[in-house]
Amino acid sequence: MVTVMKGLRIRLQLSSFLFLHRDKEWFAACKRIHGFLDAYIDKAYTDLANEKKGIPAKHKDGKPRDDFLWTIARKVPDKLELRTELTGVWIPSNETTSILMSNTLFALARNPRVVEKLRREIVDFGDKPLTFESLRSLEYLRWTVNESERYNGRFYVEPLAN
Repeated sequence: MVTVMKGLRIRLQLSSFLFLHRDKEWFAACKRIHGFLDAYIDKAYTDLANEKKGIPAKHKDGKPRDDFLWTIARKVPDKLELRTELTGVWIPSNETTSILMSNTLFALARNPRVVEKLRREIVDFGDKPLTFESLRSLEYLRWTVNESERYNGRFYVEPLAN
């Protein structure tokens, strides 16, 4: 992902000289991401086709499919357009999430009392399956991440050189 982001920044800066950007590593990284996304997109379109035949789309646990990709795939019939929509959401959120998690871990490293309380909550959670709902039930974890976001924000602003 870092390779893709770095390449995108370079390409944005090159503007009309885009033809000069021939980074094989960047193209390979893009191809890996497209392959990853395409597998999920193909599954979504297969599920949509099956749904038209009367076979409902379900998750492995038997619950109806209601994920983000499924919602968008129902409205965007073109595979390339859908992949573009997904990368438009996925790539920027990847960077902001990593910054938020880095800031949270930095704050935790400076607050052993908070780490201990958080650790107790996670140990008490046990081996239950991790679902969106179960993660939301970890109140202290949620509060810790929210406080880190409130204190630091999700964005990193590089200081200007003197």
